[in-house]
Amino acid sequence: MAVKYLAGERLIGTAAERAALTTAGSKIHESGTSMTDYTYNAGSVSSNGWTNGSDVFATLTFDLGLTLDDKWVLDFEMRGNSGNAGDTNAFGMTDDPTHSQGDYGNDAAGFAQINRSYDMMRNPAGSSGNQNQTSLGIANNTWYDYSIRYDGTDIKLYREGTTHSDLTLAWTDAENLRYLIFEYYQPGGVNWGGNFNIKNVVVYNGIDDPDDEVSPVYPNLPNGAIFEESDTGKHYMFDGTSAWNEVT
Repeated sequence: MAVKYLAGERLIGTAAERAALTTAGSKIHESGTSMTDYTYNAGSVSSNGWTNGSDVFATLTFDLGLTLDDKWVLDFEMRGNSGNAGDTNAFGMTDDPTHSQGDYGNDAAGFAQINRSYDMMRNPAGSSGNQNQTSLGIANNTWYDYSIRYDGTDIKLYREGTTHSDLTLAWTDAENLRYLIFEYYQPGGVNWGGNFNIKNVVVYNGIDDPDDEVSPVYPNLPNGAIFEESDTGKHYMFDGTSAWNEVT
């Protein structure tokens, strides 16, 4: 059924029809400097990073709540404050956040830093996947802007707005990507000395360049408009700007 507009700023239709009144934007996630919604294990989180990990590896994961299209962008800032030779940290997308070190499900892609000197693209992100790398130099205690961009054919890593041919990796079979995953790994049983920080994570879906961002379009309804979902029996009130709030 189509949405029916009734007297007194009331509407009736299905839950899907209410959702369709809003055209989604391309920005689907933005963490800011606080990442309290992310899930971590096998270590401790301090200042958005890791200190004194208690296992072979530690992870930070986040469920985006939807499967990505064949184009997406992952932007973030990261710095390394300390660390031993051999430290590895990786950040990217995966189809399965429940994993062991080096095993990221059937599909995964992202970047890694090795020995505090190499920027690397990996596909899958696990140790058995394809990878390209180049040494761009990584200064200690310095924030860098990163952007991982996928256009349906190649995945590319940009740092401070520029990329490198060695940081492009062909990848055409990505499926079911919906989780962000950050990993810190200290190999060889060496005591952990690393402390990597990450912040301002932004994910765009359906585009491969942040400059092409599409803003969401919300319904032209007044504050207080009521939508009755015919299939759920729930009622929602529009705030006049962007949000539907359930009336209980």
